[in-house]
This record gives sequence, structure tokens and C-alpha cells, in this order.
Amino acid sequence: METHDIQQEKNKTTKEKKHLNFFLQNEVLSINKDSLKYILENFSNKNINIHDLCNQVGSNATNMQNLIEQIRPILTDRSIKTKSTKLSNHLFQSILPSKN
Repeated sequence: METHDIQQEKNKTTKEKKHLNFFLQNEVLSINKDSLKYILENFSNKNINIHDLCNQVGSNATNMQNLIEQIRPILTDRSIKTKSTKLSNHLFQSILPSKN
């Protein structure tokens, strides 16, 4: 394995530890890391209501919005950070009261 590859693996491991530590240090979170990953992978599916998706993992849109706000600053992967921003925007829109 080349030095560059070894450094990338170390960086990846450090990032994963940061994310895991966030979940371990915040025991009052409404969901775990796997549930957040599930939501990030599925929220853009137009066939799934965002509120139903949150309910599937034992949370709600407001709690998910708060969680994204907390975890987003420690995310380093650009694609995950972008997805979390899109999810946050989607959650924000779903929380707003509708104008009837």
C-alpha cells in the first residue's frame, strides 16, 4: 500500500471516529447513526413522505432538523454534507405551516 493510500485510510478512520463519537457523546439523540444514514439515503425518494420516513426510525421532522443542525458542522465528506443540507431544507419546508 502506498503512503498516500495509508494516509487516506487514516483520515477516513478519523472521520468515522468523529461521527461515531458524536453519537456516543449525545445519548439523548432521537436516532442512531444507522437511522440517520437510512434517512439520508431515502429522503429524496418521492414515493416516501418525509414525516413517514422520520416515523419509521422513531423520530419526527423537528428532531431530525435539529440533529442535522448539530451534526452538519462535523461532516467532512462533501456529498454527505450536501445531502444533509438538502435534507435539512426538505425538513424545514415540511415543518412550515401550510397556507390554507
